[in-house]
Amino acid sequence: MKAVRILMLGVLLAGVMTSGGCFLALLGGAVAGTAYVMGDLDAVLDGSPERVVDAAREAVDDMGLTLVSSNVNGLDGNVVAINADGKKVEIDVKGLSASSSKVTIRKGFFGDNAAQQQMMDRIKEKLKN
Repeated sequence: MKAVRILMLGVLLAGVMTSGGCFLALLGGAVAGTAYVMGDLDAVLDGSPERVVDAAREAVDDMGLTLVSSNVNGLDGNVVAINADGKKVEIDVKGLSASSSKVTIRKGFFGDNAAQQQMMDRIKEKLKN
């Protein structure tokens, strides 16, 4: 019976370690401002998913990226673009309420904090207009 518990704990820990940083974000508490976790840049922004995805599309266009796909509904959205060096930039939007959304940005496989922060700043700027 003890071996089964140890095995279950190992499986649980392996799942946590491969969850892409979600568990670390939960340990850190609520996202206040912007957080860079495991290659992703996360922030809570004022705006519905539709409004945030529109702002993200405008930011992609302003920054000269090539838009690959964009989709949105009342609950969430996603924008995927390619930059000049061929790296994918993915912007995920999850609605938290009628007026706020969690935005996660990742450039490439490992993330690029400076480029992701620049994109987040541009999206915030678009939401103010």
